[in-house]
Amino acid sequence: MTLLFAIVIAVSVTVVVVGGQALEDRQQATSMEGASTSFQRLDADLAQVASGSQQQVSVPDLGSGTAKVQGDRGAITITVTDSSGHDCPVVDEEPLGRVVYEEGDRTLAYQGGGIFERTAGTDESAVVSAPPIQYQDRGGAPTLSLPLVVIDDKTTGNDVSFERVGKQEQFPRDSCSLENPIPDGSIISITVTSDFYQAWGEVFQQRTGETPSYDHSANKVTVEIKRSSGSDETIDNALSMSSSTKITNSAGIDSYGAGGYGSRWENNGGDVVVDGDIKIDSSGSPQIHGDVVATGKGKFTNEPDVYGKTILGGHPHERTKVKNDARFHDVFTTRGDLSVDSGPGSPVFESDVIVGGDVTRIRETKIKGDLHVGGGVSDDVHIDHVTVEGDVYVGGTFDGANDGSGTRNDLEVQGNISTNDQLAIEDSLDFQGDVLSAGDEVRVVSGTHEADILSEGDVVIESGATVTGNVTAAGTVTVDGDVVETASDTGGDVTAETVHGKSNVEGDVDESGPSVGGLGYEDLRDPLEPDVPEYDSAGPRIDDKGTTFSTDDDNGRTDVSALESHSDECQPDPCQVPPGQYDLDSLHLTPGGTLEFQANSESIEVYVDGEVHLKGEVKVQGSESVRIYTTGDYVMDDGSGEIGISNDEASRFMVYMKPGNEAELSNGANFTGVLYGPGSDSEPASEIKVVNDDTVVKGALVGQPKQSISNDAVIHYDERLSSVDPLHRSPDDDSANVGYLHVTTTHVSPTSE
Repeated sequence: MTLLFAIVIAVSVTVVVVGGQALEDRQQATSMEGASTSFQRLDADLAQVASGSQQQVSVPDLGSGTAKVQGDRGAITITVTDSSGHDCPVVDEEPLGRVVYEEGDRTLAYQGGGIFERTAGTDESAVVSAPPIQYQDRGGAPTLSLPLVVIDDKTTGNDVSFERVGKQEQFPRDSCSLENPIPDGSIISITVTSDFYQAWGEVFQQRTGETPSYDHSANKVTVEIKRSSGSDETIDNALSMSSSTKITNSAGIDSYGAGGYGSRWENNGGDVVVDGDIKIDSSGSPQIHGDVVATGKGKFTNEPDVYGKTILGGHPHERTKVKNDARFHDVFTTRGDLSVDSGPGSPVFESDVIVGGDVTRIRETKIKGDLHVGGGVSDDVHIDHVTVEGDVYVGGTFDGANDGSGTRNDLEVQGNISTNDQLAIEDSLDFQGDVLSAGDEVRVVSGTHEADILSEGDVVIESGATVTGNVTAAGTVTVDGDVVETASDTGGDVTAETVHGKSNVEGDVDESGPSVGGLGYEDLRDPLEPDVPEYDSAGPRIDDKGTTFSTDDDNGRTDVSALESHSDECQPDPCQVPPGQYDLDSLHLTPGGTLEFQANSESIEVYVDGEVHLKGEVKVQGSESVRIYTTGDYVMDDGSGEIGISNDEASRFMVYMKPGNEAELSNGANFTGVLYGPGSDSEPASEIKVVNDDTVVKGALVGQPKQSISNDAVIHYDERLSSVDPLHRSPDDDSANVGYLHVTTTHVSPTSE
């Protein structure tokens, strides 16, 4: 009986203990669930405070528990490093702070805009609600956004409220040498130190696809994301034309940056790249503020201004012509011959001129840099009132004597002249530096020349010619004229293997047979090679979209018939297109109509099996992109036709055209976006026409010209396109890729009620 009583007592105690523990566990779980719900409300409320839509919020009821505000717990470091190793510290050990609730061995925390949970005695932590870190594609340029909420100060209690203290834009910002778009090859490094570091690592992996690294001893997690375009193709030029191009009559090209277009000629950018010849010809002073690159020859007449490099190809002896008031502000280079003429006006080259072939004419010209001629200057070339402020390098013969069909009248070289072949000079040529020749002979025909002459061959100073300086030759020097000292009693010496006419030498004569070298012709520069991108045709992409959208479209989300109609369906009320993919037979917008693409949360893709004709206003709303895939032509030929996008971000309106089709932008239309119509191996590129009455393009054009770009038409290149792959291809591997980075920190501070 006693034993039975003891067993009953023992069992009763066990039931009480186990049952009590289970009840306590259930109570803790219930409390934690309630706290989790309260913290999610706090998360939403603090997001409102961070955005500025609310001024102050309170911690929701936590029941019997209390909230601890710990402003010194957790930190984040973000650094951008470019391919050269230059760092931009975006945030450096920025305290994140946290709000925590503890129940038993479980801890719930709000940190950085997310909610995390952790069990005591372990390093493991879990994500309850992820911070609002966004990684998304915006027109082919993936964007990583980190809007961080930072908790300041410390406090404990049930009645705690938070108010916004301030918000800072951490990237991009003026104090950082790097900016958006992130340069190719850069690395973005993000490190979080936190008791919940493993949960942060889970967030980074889910958002970016990158595998983070962990330092468990320091409670740290790091993720690195490399900037890679994923393709060699990016939209680097304002104009990318696959055949010969002409720009006339006050047309112009410049660029703008991330803030959107401001004013005409604001930025020096906007390259013109042509697979063929380039002609810029106008009395209206067309201005190109980027580079001009062409695989063929060039023609620049009247008053063109080119602010970037001019890089021309062409076959040997294919002649590039420059005439009148043409002005080139950067290096000018051509693989062929060069002819420069005046009348009226005089060409000016602000930098070096590099010619792969011959100079066939040069008149009324100023070159403020060096002149490099890979060929030569023959005796039938007209040289008239030319100034070269630098040196002259000639790979062949320079015949400066007036004994052929050409004329010689005032060539001033303020530096040295160096040739790799024979050299002849006369009184109309003024060399203020040295005369250097690796050829067989230097011949001084007439005039007085205050210069030293060095030759690997012979030197002949003809009767009536005077050299004020020293003459040094590896061969024979014949002095039928005079070699005299300078006004400062220097020079006048002749050093050679053999000297004839010694009596005409005022200084010393040395027949020791000198070794002559270092004549400078080795510094002769080769012309730059024109680099013309080869873009992939959009044809296959358009066909693929047509096949996909024909069986899977979102046409039910909008009034498709209004978009396809030629009538005034989109006025006075605008037609609205929400996110989705659409299959249309045509797309029309009449004058006075408005079409709103509501690209707020997702991109919009439209396949048009026919013509796109927009004469009204198109608004691209939100932050995502619109992509039009058309099998027909694209036309904006009315002054009321306009594409409107916040900050003129051209990558957010992409128009893809099949090879052989046509695009027209004319009569004052205002296009913001990219017209993309390269050809294929068997089909020519789309023809693009940009003309008439202040037609404006903000973005870029890829195709071939329908006719001259003329009559005050202006193209403003969006510099952000330089990081955009036009076909939105992913990198070859599965790693993340960031084109744009946006980081903000919003500080909120607790106040006890």
